[in-house]
Amino acid sequence: MELLLERDKAADAPHLGRSVLLAPNRHVNLAQAGHPLVKIAPRTRLGSVALQLAVQQSIATIQIIATSTYVNALTALAPPVITFRAPPPGTKIPVDSLQTAYQQFTQQLAVLQGQAANWISTSSSGGGASIFSNLISVASTISNLNATVQADFIVLANLQPGSPAWQQQLQQTKALVGAELTPLQSIGTQIQSLSGSLNTAATTLISASTTGVLYQLQQAYQSEINALNADIANCNSTISSDNSKIIGLGFAAGSAIVVGIIGLANFWNPVGWILMAGGAAGAYFAIAEITALKGQIAQLKAQIQNDINWENADELAAQSVAAFSQSAQGVASMNSQAQQELNTLLQLCQTLGDDITAALSDLNQDSLNEALSEWNDIVSQAGFLAGITAYIWPSSIMLVNPTNLAAAGNNAWLVSNSGTTYGFASGGTIWSTLPGYSFSVAAAGGVVAGIDGAPLNGSQLQPNSYGQSFFAKLFNAGQNTWTPISTFPVAQVATDGTSVWAISQVTSDRQAYVYSGSGTNWSAVGSMPNSDAPAAIAGANGTLFAIANNGGGLWTRAEGAWQQIGTATWSSLVANGSKVGLTDTSGNAWFMDTANGNALTAMMTGVSALAQAPQGDQYVTDGSLNLWHVALPQGGNSPVCTQLKSGIVGVSVSDGGTVYAIDNTGAAWVLTSLANNTWQQLPALPG
Repeated sequence: MELLLERDKAADAPHLGRSVLLAPNRHVNLAQAGHPLVKIAPRTRLGSVALQLAVQQSIATIQIIATSTYVNALTALAPPVITFRAPPPGTKIPVDSLQTAYQQFTQQLAVLQGQAANWISTSSSGGGASIFSNLISVASTISNLNATVQADFIVLANLQPGSPAWQQQLQQTKALVGAELTPLQSIGTQIQSLSGSLNTAATTLISASTTGVLYQLQQAYQSEINALNADIANCNSTISSDNSKIIGLGFAAGSAIVVGIIGLANFWNPVGWILMAGGAAGAYFAIAEITALKGQIAQLKAQIQNDINWENADELAAQSVAAFSQSAQGVASMNSQAQQELNTLLQLCQTLGDDITAALSDLNQDSLNEALSEWNDIVSQAGFLAGITAYIWPSSIMLVNPTNLAAAGNNAWLVSNSGTTYGFASGGTIWSTLPGYSFSVAAAGGVVAGIDGAPLNGSQLQPNSYGQSFFAKLFNAGQNTWTPISTFPVAQVATDGTSVWAISQVTSDRQAYVYSGSGTNWSAVGSMPNSDAPAAIAGANGTLFAIANNGGGLWTRAEGAWQQIGTATWSSLVANGSKVGLTDTSGNAWFMDTANGNALTAMMTGVSALAQAPQGDQYVTDGSLNLWHVALPQGGNSPVCTQLKSGIVGVSVSDGGTVYAIDNTGAAWVLTSLANNTWQQLPALPG
C-alpha cells in the first residue's frame, strides 16, 4: 500500500470547493486564500483524516451559528394587532372571516416561536443546555480528540500489529475517542428533535397562509407582495454574495478569532414591524468583519422599500402573512442542513478508530513521526475554533438603531461585540472598561445613557448569564457605575445632554417616553397618529424628533401634539445640539436646523451612515465605506464634499466637535486636524 498520498490529490482537499448554507437559499464558499488550512496538502492518511475532521468541524460550527441567528430572529417577531374593516379590493371576503383567519395565523406563529426559542436558550425547568450554547462542544472537538489520538497512536505504533496487546490498545483508543463524541451526539439529538418540531410548526404555518381566506387576502395584494419579496431577495443576495466579507476565513494560525456571519433582520421583518429600517440581527464574533458588515447593512437600507404608504391595515396583514411564509420555509431548510452537517462530523469522528488502524498499516516507524507531525500541524492550524465566542444580538424588532459608538465633549464610548462598554477620555492613553454590559449607548453633554443587557453567548453553557433586561440606564463617570432608570424594556434611548427619551419595547405600547430625572419615573409623550409608532428618535434642544415606523415620515413632539415635518420618508436621524442629520429612504443625506423653522438642506447622495456635527457640517460614509466631510453650504452654494478616509464603518461627532471613527479592521481613530486630514489611531481595546 502506498505510504504517502499522491501530491496531485491535494486538489481534492475537502475544504476546497465546499460551501456553507449561510441564509435561506444562500451559500458561501468555505475556503479563502488566507485560510491556514488551504496551504496544507496532506501526504499521509492520518493527515488526510485530520484535515477532513477540521473542515467538517468548521462547517458544522458555522452552520449551527448561522441557523441560530435566523432562529433567534424568528423568536423575536411580534405580528401587528390588525382589525379588518373592509374586504380587500376585488373580493367579497367577510371581514369576520378575515379576522378569525388572521387570529389563528398569529396563534400558529406563537407555537412556531415557542419551538424555536428552545434552540437558543433552554429554561431551567427544561434542563440541559441549549443548542446554541453547545456550540463550544462542537468547536473544541478536534482539540479534545488530539491528545487521545497522539498518545494512543504512539502506543499502537510500538506494538505488534494484530497481537492481543495491539487489539486491546486499539479498542481502548476507540473507546476514548467515542467518549469525546458524547457532546456532539447530544447536540445532534437536540437538533434532530427540535428540527422535527420546528418543521411541523412551520408546515402548519405555511398551510395556514397559503389556503383559505388568508390566501385570498394575499392574492388581492399580490403585486405589493411581489415587490416586497424582490427587495428582500435583493438585500439577502447582495449581502451573501461577497464571500470574503461574510465568511472570510483569513485568520492567522492559532488565533482565536473566527468568521463573521450576519442574518439580515429585514429578511424576517419586512413589513414595517418594529423596526423596518434598523440594523441587523447577527451572530457576532471577535472579528472586524462584523463591523465592516454594519456598513453594508446601512447601505442596503435604502433598497428595502420603507416608503410604502399602506392604504389600509388589510394590505399590511397580507404582507405579514407572505413574509412569515417565506421565513418559515427558510428556517426549516436551515435546520435540516445544520443536522446534516453535524451528522457528517459525527460519522467522521465515529470512524476515527478504524482510520487510525488503516493509517497504521501504511506506516513504519520511520514514517510515524511524519504522520504525527502532519496531524499536529493540521490540528494546530484548526485550533482557531477551539476558542470561539459567538454572540447573537437582539433583533431590530427589540432593539432600534443600536449605537456602538457615541461621543460627547471630547470623549468617546464604544460597545464591543460582547456588549462590554469602553470609555476613552480625550488625551488619554487607554480605554477604560465600564461595568456590566450594554446593547447601545447614547451621549451628549454630561449625559451617557445606555440600554442594559448582553448578547447571547454561544461559548457558555448558560448563554446569557448576565441577562437581557433592556432597561435604560445612566452612567456616573465619577463612581464608574450604571444606575437603572426604567422598569420597562427599552428599544432605543436618546439624549440631548439634558433630557433622556426612550422607546418602549412592549409591543402593546411602543410609545416614546421622557425621563423625569429621578428614580425610574417616566412620562409617555403620547401615541403617534394613525396607530403608528416611533421607529427611531433623537432629541435636539429639548425637542423630540421621531421617524414613524410604518409611514416613514418625520415627526416632532411640539405643543403637546405630534406634528409631521414635510412629506418625505426617512430611514435614519441623528441630532447634535440644535442640528439634526437625516437620511431619506433613497440614501440622500439632509441637514435640518431646528433653530431655523426646521429648514431642510440637501447635503450628499449615496449615503450609508451619517454623523451630525454641532455647527451643521456632516460626516458620512458611502456604500464603499469611504468617509466624507460634507460642509454645510453657505450663501446658496452647493455642499462641498471631501473624502477623508476609506474603510470606515462607524463615525460619531461629539457636541464639542470631536470626530471619532472605526475602520473595518476594528481600529478606532480621532480626527486631530480637518484642514490637514490628520488622524490619530486610538489604543486597542483591553484584551
